[in-house]
Amino acid sequence: MKVLITILALLLTATPAFADTTPLYAPIVTAPDNMVSSFGLLAWDNSGFGLGVRYQRVIFQGFLNQLVNRTVGIFDSPVHDYFALEGGVDYTSNSLYFRPVVGAMWNIFLTRNFALYPKLDFSYDSKRFIMEGAVGIMYTVTPQVPFRVEFGSDFLKLGAGFLF
Repeated sequence: MKVLITILALLLTATPAFADTTPLYAPIVTAPDNMVSSFGLLAWDNSGFGLGVRYQRVIFQGFLNQLVNRTVGIFDSPVHDYFALEGGVDYTSNSLYFRPVVGAMWNIFLTRNFALYPKLDFSYDSKRFIMEGAVGIMYTVTPQVPFRVEFGSDFLKLGAGFLF
């Protein structure tokens, strides 16, 4: 009888359990959306130098954070990725005019501050359409200012981004 009363008392005084609704596979770092970057340009063949400006807009978050969480089991992994479009203009000393540029990039963050990215740009220089492939490195010094280095098929680009 004492056991029955004890069980009944525990059932009546127990508080309900609530499930944690935090998403298990949510990325812990957000993508740097609405970023304006400025670059110094240097042609690989020493034919010129210039300046470039880009505006980056994230299209969608990638899949690497969920993949690392599910396969490796690191639930707070900083590895994440996103796909973005960039548009802007370049001004180079060898062409002496503004060249519109639009491109797509896949940013892969290996740590909270360090990312690698492949990129494909398309531009027009008043005579022909140009396609330029590039790989880049982004290092976030502060949450609002990432430094960027891009190794493209035409130019080496050094610059900084500013998030707003």
